[in-house]
Amino acid sequence: MAQAGLARALCDLASPTQQQLDRALELAERSRSQQPESPEAASALGRVLYRRQDYAKAAEVFEQAVKSDSAGPRRAQSLYDLAVSYQALGDLPRAREHVEKSLADAADFPAREQALSLQEKLAG
Repeated sequence: MAQAGLARALCDLASPTQQQLDRALELAERSRSQQPESPEAASALGRVLYRRQDYAKAAEVFEQAVKSDSAGPRRAQSLYDLAVSYQALGDLPRAREHVEKSLADAADFPAREQALSLQEKLAG
């Protein structure tokens, strides 16, 4: 799991360099291959793919993270990340569906405020 956490930390920098994103991808892919059923590893890989603007692949990986996790804050975060990926792809109905699921899945998760904001934006 340390590799997934490091990959997430690298890609969550305010302005990661291409080299940092490349390293994050390497770590996230390694973590995912070592723990293919881990929702945390899938989420970290999805986050890196999203930051690299590979939105279609990110959505695919976030779907896997959601399916392999039980309800709770981590799954709600993955649902929100999936919604943002669909938004980036221009699939607003699916973005709306998943942001609503994220808010219903857990009362509190790291991106709850952003999810509420996205929900409002997508409703209008």
